[in-house]
Amino acid sequence: MTKYRVTIKYGNPGEYKNASQYITVEAESESTAMQLAVNKFKSSNAAYRNKEAEAVKIEKI
Repeated sequence: MTKYRVTIKYGNPGEYKNASQYITVEAESESTAMQLAVNKFKSSNAAYRNKEAEAVKIEKI
């Protein structure tokens, strides 16, 4: 398993995603890491559950 640092951009549904956050995950591939990061972000705080989030950048660490 490889560690990845994924940059997530998020915002309210239908609006521009102007906030970003780094999430660190362990995964087999980059595509899995991106999906895991979005899920980890949404489950990390109840306020993020209804936000739109997408992975915009990924780097291996």
